[in-house]
Amino acid sequence: MPSHARSSPNWKPLWWTLAAAAPLLLPGLGHAATSCAEVRAQYPDAGDGTYSLTLGGQRVALYCHDMAGTPREYLTLPKTGSTTNYAHYAESLNTSANGLKSWYTKARFDPATLALDLGDTTFSTSEGWVLYGNTYIYSQGLGNAADCVAPNSQTGRANIDLTGTPFDIVPNQFQLNGYLPAGSATPSGSQIVNLTAGGYCGAIGTADGRLRLDLRSVSEPTPELVHRYSFTTSGVDSVSGANATLEGGATIADGEVVLNGAGAYVNLPIGGTIAILQDATFEAWVRWNSTEAQVMARIFDFNDNVRSSMFLTSSNGSTPLFALTTPQGGEELVPANHNPFPVGVLTHVAVTLDHTTGLIRLYVNGLEVARSHTDLTPARLGTTANNWLGRSLSTVHPFFKGSISEFRVYRTALSPSRIAANFSAGDAPRELRTSFSTRPANPTNVDTASFIFSANWTDLHSLCSLNGAAFQPCTSPFEIQSLSEDLHTFRVQARDVMGNVEASPVTYSWRVDKTPPETSFASAPEPETRLRSPTFSFVSSEPRSTFECSLDAAPFSECPAGVVFPPLDDGKHQLAVRARDEASNVDPEAAHHAWTVDTVAPMEPSLQEPAPGQKFLTDRPLFSGTAEPGTTVTLLVDGIDAGSVHADARGVWRRQPEVPLPWGTHRVSVSATDRAGNVSPLPPEVPFLTSRRGAYRLGCSAAPSSWQGSWPWVLLVLGLLRPRSRS
Repeated sequence: MPSHARSSPNWKPLWWTLAAAAPLLLPGLGHAATSCAEVRAQYPDAGDGTYSLTLGGQRVALYCHDMAGTPREYLTLPKTGSTTNYAHYAESLNTSANGLKSWYTKARFDPATLALDLGDTTFSTSEGWVLYGNTYIYSQGLGNAADCVAPNSQTGRANIDLTGTPFDIVPNQFQLNGYLPAGSATPSGSQIVNLTAGGYCGAIGTADGRLRLDLRSVSEPTPELVHRYSFTTSGVDSVSGANATLEGGATIADGEVVLNGAGAYVNLPIGGTIAILQDATFEAWVRWNSTEAQVMARIFDFNDNVRSSMFLTSSNGSTPLFALTTPQGGEELVPANHNPFPVGVLTHVAVTLDHTTGLIRLYVNGLEVARSHTDLTPARLGTTANNWLGRSLSTVHPFFKGSISEFRVYRTALSPSRIAANFSAGDAPRELRTSFSTRPANPTNVDTASFIFSANWTDLHSLCSLNGAAFQPCTSPFEIQSLSEDLHTFRVQARDVMGNVEASPVTYSWRVDKTPPETSFASAPEPETRLRSPTFSFVSSEPRSTFECSLDAAPFSECPAGVVFPPLDDGKHQLAVRARDEASNVDPEAAHHAWTVDTVAPMEPSLQEPAPGQKFLTDRPLFSGTAEPGTTVTLLVDGIDAGSVHADARGVWRRQPEVPLPWGTHRVSVSATDRAGNVSPLPPEVPFLTSRRGAYRLGCSAAPSSWQGSWPWVLLVLGLLRPRSRS
């Protein structure tokens, strides 16, 4: 069992004891400490404990151990338990019962390279043993799973869980080793990996016993692409216009610049950019076709034409290498740990330099394959004289043989997740799509608009345009104020960090309409009606309007343009109707119609003349009687309508037949109809007589009039009636 060194001075000042109880920035330090050695150097009395160190511009709590001797950093593991942050060599012929298990509360941490030393067992407890040859082993490195049971067995288990820390585990670092091994490393999110392994004998672990980590960034900076060469038809720089030239027989075919390995290369005029890069990413998609013994063939080489340079190489049978050598004599080499550079296939390679964390990282096909800690930056090179793709400053190194389909330079160090996303997207421009999830109604009576939109990739930016204006950067949600009453068009297009824009912006048009419609009745019942279910129809000044009705002061509710109400009670009624247009504007002055429902028949009218059997010496006798005031009295002679008349305010009516009656005996009756159309009962018919024989028994003729053809007799009568003069 390893001892857990926790020695410290027996006495400390009170203020130090209190301060050491929590992560701290030491008083008296001019800046935050970046290592435990720096803490001890600036404050010799500092003891073992947890301190707040600065890594990559962030405060990170790390445990400083052996402060009185050789200070070392450890990462405290918040998650502990029987199957958390442990290693297990499963029971085999060479182990104790149940094998060997080790559990960890802290792991050795290297702040310079952000890596865990998995073999440091200082803060572990163990049970069991493993016999290697003649040596008994009593502890197992963190995350090491193994057994020695049978070929391809995998009963060993292990777990690394960094939950609660500010670190992510760089993926794809574990590999099998031993004889006939089998197993796997299964990540669960970005902070947990579960491991199984075994064999005869077999195990799983990292290539160098170190686990590389990524410090979680509080907010990832926006990638700033400064140069992009896609080699579709030429060496155009689609971002900054620093167009490349093809040299030594370099050609472009099928969207790639083809380099023949015998003098062909690409010249980039980007020396001024190199001189200002503190943080940088160099990214390329390359196809290396060399089957020959090419050593140190340059993918890119940026140099001062003397000895200072920054380059990325590929070599047959060897791993990729990045190197940075400055005029001041600084040098940093970053070789990949394993796996030679792929041959004959399109490969994504990237190098990031982050001056804040001091890390250089090398990626192949989206995965980190190497890293190194340095204070060197591309800017230390100054303005480089030569900036080549496929060519080395040294004549002993071969020209690159193959093709390059994409080369990019960023003024930021892309995060591992961004590198992985770029690899997944490939070298061809992605299809960018934007969609709306919220937009204004069309039409609308609101002079403001709110749009919520999203794109099909998480690393995209948006550009917006209103009513044909130039596209401008924008974010979702996007608010628009004080819109005029008119048709408006809003467009959004996505743009990625490589400068690709959405081919067809998503577009939405809508109309702002704040003018209310006007409502009128097209048909309505008479002011008085006996219909208990009247029919109405109404129209709006705006097409496609809907209507709302209020009957007898009830709340407004939606109603069709032609509405029939259920049976109404007798009495006065009123209907108010208002139109609502497509923009939800409502007529502020509803149209009104008032009417009376009357289903009660008027009283039976009476005949005062003729009296029963009365004789009229005319063929157009005058009939009279009484009826309900205001009703229409219809004269019925011999059952035939002979004319109508209104009863006056006293209920009196008089009426002659519209046409002369035949001479002889007749019957007469009357009916009364009120303004609602209700008809009274008919009174009994009254007989009467029309005669041509007058009071002086004058003869009659067959002429239409009783006096017609009898004017001589009239004159005779008038003569007899004339008064005689007296002498």
